[in-house]
Amino acid sequence: MTRILHVFTSSKFVPFVRPILSRLLAYGYEPHVITSAGPELASLEALGVHVHTVEMSRKITPLADLRSLFQLRRVMRRIDPELVHLHTPKGGLLGALAATSLGLGPRIYQMHGTPWLSAEGFLKGLYWCTEATSSRLAHQTLAVSPSLLQAGVRAGFLRRESSGVLGGGSAYGVDTERFPHVGRDDSPEGLRARLGLGAEVCVLGFAGRYIEEKGLAELGVVLRGVRRQFPSAVLLLAGAPDGPVPEVLEELRASPGVIDLGYQSDMLAFYRALDVFLLPSHREGLSTVLLEAMSVGVPAVGARTVGIVDVIDHGRTGYLAPKGDGAELSRLALEMLSSPELCRQFAEAGAEKVRRSFRTETIVSDLLSLYTKLGAPPPRSA
Repeated sequence: MTRILHVFTSSKFVPFVRPILSRLLAYGYEPHVITSAGPELASLEALGVHVHTVEMSRKITPLADLRSLFQLRRVMRRIDPELVHLHTPKGGLLGALAATSLGLGPRIYQMHGTPWLSAEGFLKGLYWCTEATSSRLAHQTLAVSPSLLQAGVRAGFLRRESSGVLGGGSAYGVDTERFPHVGRDDSPEGLRARLGLGAEVCVLGFAGRYIEEKGLAELGVVLRGVRRQFPSAVLLLAGAPDGPVPEVLEELRASPGVIDLGYQSDMLAFYRALDVFLLPSHREGLSTVLLEAMSVGVPAVGARTVGIVDVIDHGRTGYLAPKGDGAELSRLALEMLSSPELCRQFAEAGAEKVRRSFRTETIVSDLLSLYTKLGAPPPRSA
């Protein structure tokens, strides 16, 4: 069997690769994963993925990183993969160094985010060097969105001739059977009813990590603006903090009309409770939750930034506002909420765009074509 090795820093990254790994198994590959230990790995082992743990810190830890590098070399030598697929800044860098030193390849490095865009000073330079090294040691670099690819080329560490995007973008696309275009759920069993929200209540929603860069401050501005015209409007939050709870999150949670649901295992029910999905992030690689919401038929308002502009076509599949402009986000959300016909048009166009360019099948097909081009074709048909 053809051994494909995926390397990433933290087990928290598992949800981003599990859909792809399950497809690789269906095509007869023997997928292996190297990452740090964590409870998320049990789901991969249940699929039949070969899991190997090497502790890797997301922080700058030179001595620990050196130990991780030697451990990666030892595990990689034992696996002896036909292709190495690298993810995340630290996992990508250490994995690229280890695989290159062993002469393993071909190597793919996949960029999922834009940490260098918001970093400053020494940290910005460090991120640049990390991305540049991982990209230059790879035979092919993938970005999860066209705008991320363009940003990397402009920054000078991506070479357009050896870089690309799968489908319209995304790490694994959207399972449109799991997130079908079904629209709002006003049934007694739906989340709206369970929360005591009548059909007349305007429901805004946000999903993602609770960090300042997701635009938490702007969410509060949007809700206050909407409630001036629709006093009963609420904002549903789905997610969890990534580290210490930021002060802006505490302020948002204390705002009238905010309902923090925390982590949600049933995201379809969450999306079907919404009238408008909000994504005021300051940076994204490409937002999976935005794709899922639009696939279900929720019109969206987002920030005009990397990883969002690839999904929302302003005025056709949703609205875009300048990054950090809560007042404009609020105005656009109100425009949607005041026009059911506009919401319907955005919902139809958005769901159609997801089906056309972001389905998991499209992403997998492009990835298998790349694996084949690099000398690791599927052992069998799915």
